[in-house]
Amino acid sequence: GRSGHSRASVLASRASVTQHRTRGKDGELRSVTMDLRALTRFARDCRLRGVGLAPIDIEVIFTETCSPQSPKNDASPGLTFEAFLEALVMIASRLKLETNLERLTERLQYLFERHVWPHSTKRNDQMLYTLAYDAGTALLVSRYERPLRIVFQTYAGLGIRAVMYLRSVTRSRAGMSDAASVKSMQGGDSLCPVAETPVDDNRLLLDIRGCETMLEHAGLFSGVLTAACLPDIFRGIEQAGMEVDEETSDSESEDSDSEDEADKREDESSTIGDKLVLPSSIAFQEFIDVLVALTLYRDPNPFAPFPQRFEAFVVGRLLQPLIAHWSKQSDSEVGPSLLKGLEEARARGKKRSSNLANFKSGLPALATGGTKK
Repeated sequence: GRSGHSRASVLASRASVTQHRTRGKDGELRSVTMDLRALTRFARDCRLRGVGLAPIDIEVIFTETCSPQSPKNDASPGLTFEAFLEALVMIASRLKLETNLERLTERLQYLFERHVWPHSTKRNDQMLYTLAYDAGTALLVSRYERPLRIVFQTYAGLGIRAVMYLRSVTRSRAGMSDAASVKSMQGGDSLCPVAETPVDDNRLLLDIRGCETMLEHAGLFSGVLTAACLPDIFRGIEQAGMEVDEETSDSESEDSDSEDEADKREDESSTIGDKLVLPSSIAFQEFIDVLVALTLYRDPNPFAPFPQRFEAFVVGRLLQPLIAHWSKQSDSEVGPSLLKGLEEARARGKKRSSNLANFKSGLPALATGGTKK
């Protein structure tokens, strides 16, 4: 029935599941888990952004439902099937709906009937989506996740400090004393439009200014890639998950206004009353999509496999130049941390290549039923 179909389609077929395997003596697969990127893809496929759940919200839900006992390897921890079900309950409870659905069962029914069943198994042939969730790309994202997270957190942090400075200047102009401004900043005012709690590493958002600074430090602005491209890249990625069919959502009226709101959004920070309105901002998983888009800008060669181009861009054009830049800052730990993360990623890549070579060398013996000498 549909219940059995849901397990296969939602947990395995559609959502590029990362499998953390533990095998017994009989070689039986003990566990299969879903990583953060797979859950983010599931949310994007189901068009959950149209009902108020941005990727940063999905990352928070993943963090809250991912048990410390979840299987781990060199990659990030994952959700077991039971934890995935718990995540679905949390997603349903946090939907922002026009209709008044107070009971959790009603919200779950709405989630499955309006978003999961209609959209989770649909094929998506958009080029950026296909490349971003390609199996080879996913492997590289997992391998280089640690240094990429350091980059993301570094430049997201720079953006937050800039925002705090702007807030201080704005409130000083409004007649607030420096002490009152500092006290207000320490009082837990939201710095992010979707995370209504004090910002931590799991809830950081990277804005256009932070991304532009990153690309300047890496020396990537040249040719067709300029700072003017960033707003279009950010806007395109943000709006990718906003499509909602008329017959499958009651929030169509809100989404119909999203393009007008995006056109009015400026790259400059501003304030409305006591609220700070940030420039267009993205979570870590969207940052990966930005890197995919930047790879296409810098290396559009259609004859080279995209994972090969993506790795060359991430390592040769982003991480290594940033390591060189931050190593010149004597009072910063970013350079050494990035270098260590890159070395660990390369070691994991060599180990995987070695394991794959050993596996292939044993295939002839397995095919003949003999033992390789």
